[in-house]
Amino acid sequence: MKASAWFSSTWLCCAIAGPVLGGASLAAWGPAATFGCFAALFGLSWISVTRMQTYPVIPPPVGESIWQSIAEGVKYVVRDQVLVGSMALDLFAVLFGGAIAILPVFASDILRVGPIELGFLNAAPNAGALVTMLYATRQPPLRHAGRNLLVAVGGFGIAMIVFALSKNFWLSLAALAVAGICDGVSVVIRRSIVRLLSPKHLRGRIAAVGMVFIGASNELGALESGLAAGWLGTVRSVWAGGLLTLLIVGVTAVRAPLLRRLRLDKLP
Repeated sequence: MKASAWFSSTWLCCAIAGPVLGGASLAAWGPAATFGCFAALFGLSWISVTRMQTYPVIPPPVGESIWQSIAEGVKYVVRDQVLVGSMALDLFAVLFGGAIAILPVFASDILRVGPIELGFLNAAPNAGALVTMLYATRQPPLRHAGRNLLVAVGGFGIAMIVFALSKNFWLSLAALAVAGICDGVSVVIRRSIVRLLSPKHLRGRIAAVGMVFIGASNELGALESGLAAGWLGTVRSVWAGGLLTLLIVGVTAVRAPLLRRLRLDKLP
C-alpha cells in the first residue's frame, strides 16, 4: 500500500509540473515548439519501454477462456457490495462532477486569464491529490474508511460547485486543489479496498474491473462535460454536476450500508 502511494506521488509530481511547464512553454515559444517537446518526450518514453526487463506470462487455468476469466472477475465485483459500491461511487462522481475537460473555457471566458494561469488550474487538482498521497504514505486513512470515502466524494462535489460559481482566479485555484485532495483520499481508500478485500487469485481481474470504471469515468466524463456545457451552459453544467455528485453520495450511503460502515484497520 505504501509503495502504491509512492508510485502515485511520483506520477502526480509529473502531472503537476507538466501543465505548468506546458502553459509557460506555450506562452513563451508557441504551439509548434511546445508540441515538438511533447513528441521528443514521448520518444524518450518509447526508448525507456524498450529497455524494460520482460517476464514470462503466467498461463491461465486449463480450460478457462479469456472471456470466462473476465466474467469471473466481473461477477465477483457485482456480488460484493463494498467493491461495486466504491467503484460505482467514483464512476458517477467523476462522470458528473468533473470539469477538467472544459477548463480552457473557464480560463478564457469566465476567469479571463491566459495560458500560464490555465496551466496552474490544470495542475491544482493533482497538487491537492499529491498532498494526500504523501500523507497516506505515513498515515493511510483506513479507520472508518467507508465513511471517509463518502465524505471525500461529497467534498469533491462541494468543491466543484464552488469552482463553478467562482469568478476569482485564486478561489477557483483553491477549489480545484480541494477537489484534488478529496479525490486523493478516494483513490487511496479505493485502492486499499481492492488490495485488502479481493481474493488473491482474483485480485488482478478485480483491479482490471476497477481500471475499467476509472477509464470510463475519465473519458466519458470529458464527453459529458462538453455535452452538458453545450446544453446547459458552462457554469450551470459544473454546479449541476456537483449537486448530482452529492445526490450520488447520499444514495450510496443509504443503499450500501456495508460500504458506509467499512473499517480497513480491523479486517477479520
